[in-house]
Amino acid sequence: MQMQGEIPPLCVLIVDDEEILVRELSNLILKNKKLNIDDAVRNNIKVLSANNGLEALEILRREKSVNLILLDILMPMMDGYEICKTLRRNPDFCHCRETPIFFISGAVRDTTEQLKGLELEADQVFSKPFEPLLIGNYIKKELKHQIVQYQRSLAENSRKLFLLMQERAQKQNVFHFVSSHTYSHSARVEVLSTLIGSSPVLALNPAEEYC
Repeated sequence: MQMQGEIPPLCVLIVDDEEILVRELSNLILKNKKLNIDDAVRNNIKVLSANNGLEALEILRREKSVNLILLDILMPMMDGYEICKTLRRNPDFCHCRETPIFFISGAVRDTTEQLKGLELEADQVFSKPFEPLLIGNYIKKELKHQIVQYQRSLAENSRKLFLLMQERAQKQNVFHFVSSHTYSHSARVEVLSTLIGSSPVLALNPAEEYC
């Protein structure tokens, strides 16, 4: 995954009561060279973990920018299905409503369990034991997609800012032109009011802009 441009901070939450699996997934994301994840991307990835559902929800209350959740199903206190349902439907977790969720569980033995996960709006459903490079490539693809979306958003915001600054400069030039010519006072007021009122930037506070 060779990425150009600014790389945003990325956060992956692993929720599983098996410590060995948590370490395996964490190492897969942060250290496995076979995935060909660029160092600039890896250096911006933070991996968090929880060993039960309640701990996961506490982390997600605190962390507002989790990019991906890797979620077991069979866990103490609260299973993965309940966690997924909470994140998708509870208004206290509205910031997680669109966060991608990958189920990774030994409970997924047939299409019935896969469909149940997808009906709860999980994005992917994998069974244990799993093929590390297969899941790793799905993780890489999802993170790459989010990086691209982030960079497109930055580019669009930059474009909008440029257009607003360009419009402001044009209106300032017209203002100085009108003010320097021999219009009557009432004519100047009428022309400038029309110009300022038509601008989404200048109309916010024209007195402050041209006091």
